[in-house]
Amino acid sequence: MTGTSKDPVTPSRASAVAVPPSAFTGMRIKVECYAGYKADERPLRFTLQAPGAHTFEVKEVLDQWYDPQFQCFKVRADDGNLYILRHNARDDVWTLDSFRRV
Repeated sequence: MTGTSKDPVTPSRASAVAVPPSAFTGMRIKVECYAGYKADERPLRFTLQAPGAHTFEVKEVLDQWYDPQFQCFKVRADDGNLYILRHNARDDVWTLDSFRRV
């Protein structure tokens, strides 16, 4: 990842430092979820696991799909960009699988 420890790179700032969106894919993230009738029903907000990282509010869940080992959510965040968040339920690990600037 490009940047210094005082100036971490986040997707909302990626254009300012010319880091390709692919640099963020596969990155572990912290996700806070709505838990209705089941745990981790849908993401509410997520934060990249980097010092000083910005927390993104999920404004809309556009799509979701399941696999025996994981669940994915395509979301629009408060910065207007699109993200695909993957939850590996067995290990309880969330990753950022895709990022698209809109």
